[in-house]
Amino acid sequence: MTIDEVATASRFAVRRTFSRLFKEKFGLTPTEFREAASAATNN
Repeated sequence: MTIDEVATASRFAVRRTFSRLFKEKFGLTPTEFREAASAATNN
């Protein structure tokens, strides 16, 4: 699922709003979170 698809499924009309709130909550952008999760599962 792309970040845009996640934002839309979460009822965010604007991806930037979703990304900003995600970063406030988790301390990472959605892309950074996905990359970190991918690296953790590959090690």
